[in-house]
Amino acid sequence: MSSSAEKTVLITGAASGIGRAAAQRFAAAGWRCVLVDRNGEALDRLVSSLPAAGGAVHLVRVADLMQPDQIAALAVGVPALDAIINNAGMSLQLDVIGDAARRWAGMGCDIGGKTYRATLDASVLGAEPGNRLAAVHAAAARFAREHGQRASLTLLLPRDAANADWRAAGDTGAARMLVATLACEWGARALRINALTIDARADQHEIAALAPIVHFVAGAQAQFVTGQTWRAGM
Repeated sequence: MSSSAEKTVLITGAASGIGRAAAQRFAAAGWRCVLVDRNGEALDRLVSSLPAAGGAVHLVRVADLMQPDQIAALAVGVPALDAIINNAGMSLQLDVIGDAARRWAGMGCDIGGKTYRATLDASVLGAEPGNRLAAVHAAAARFAREHGQRASLTLLLPRDAANADWRAAGDTGAARMLVATLACEWGARALRINALTIDARADQHEIAALAPIVHFVAGAQAQFVTGQTWRAGM
């Protein structure tokens, strides 16, 4: 990285890991750093260790980037930026429920630190055609009781076979409509709900292959996605 004493970079998640290393690299190259993180003490230790950026001082901004008002406040008193390193992120705590056979247990994860709470509910997979709407409603009610705000529910729905009984089509359609309706009702609390339709007969290899889409839909990186029903897998 070439020296650029007149330039300013804003780095989120700067208190540790990649963000901290990025701040050290930019500061060493002469950039002025605006350091953003929830951990004020760690930011203070970092800024005191950085080389000066010409005649400008590095700036520290303590903020929780899950709070819109704190995000907006970052603009106050910050100089014009030449670069942004949006490094801040959240770990995923994904609880798997409704999986009596534990076929989906491998999807669960619980990583320490600031986490995004999510639930993967497999209970609808066991519902007979004609009973899926009721199963989705029960799963959603259970989730809403346990989570007040800022969390996601991902439902696994059985994919209808080509020769499925047409008389159950209304039940399947209503289950999907409920997913979309609840997304509207829950939105103000930052609660999300989505569904993935899968082959209920999938083997463990096929289930493992679905992990990336399950973790994406359930996790914080998809906070803009809600009310959707997607086909997953072959």
